[in-house]
Amino acid sequence: MKPPRTFGLSIAIVATVFLFTIVPLLQLAFVMLINARTSSIDFSSVTGESEPVSPLFSGGNFGGISNELLLFQTLLGIIFLIIAIFAWRGRPASIRGLMSIAVIVMTVFYVRDSFTALFLPTPITQGIDSGQEIGRALQCARFMGNLLVTLYFLWYINRGPARAFYRGYYLDDKMPEAQQDRDPVVS
Repeated sequence: MKPPRTFGLSIAIVATVFLFTIVPLLQLAFVMLINARTSSIDFSSVTGESEPVSPLFSGGNFGGISNELLLFQTLLGIIFLIIAIFAWRGRPASIRGLMSIAVIVMTVFYVRDSFTALFLPTPITQGIDSGQEIGRALQCARFMGNLLVTLYFLWYINRGPARAFYRGYYLDDKMPEAQQDRDPVVS
């Protein structure tokens, strides 16, 4: 009998998918929505003039991240989702190691991104606004969330029930009887 996927392992996989796939896709959708809304503003109806009105100020960054980096982040999220689907199924057995490596790589990427946003000064070309402190608080929360989810995932995927799920059998099912007495299974 194949060991079942435990509830803790399900939580670990779902939490990493949310953090590394859903959040970047929502961020991309949010930035695209804002860009679409701001590009479709028609100032001529407000001023009554037929010629286009040039903006008084320009610049600004809605997400604190460049569009190229946002697309790269989204691509990584989609790749991570594919790996997570195989990890959810539990096949092939090597997916446990691949998922662990993917979680570590994504965490390093997001921690570097969070540190960059927290500690680099904002260029003057982006302007000064009151939302910078909110952005810093959100980056701190993102940093802590990344670390906590990663630590939980790595802790749980290395526990006995998760190893048995990916292996496809419990250790005492395949061990000879003489060896079972000497090597107790700890889970």
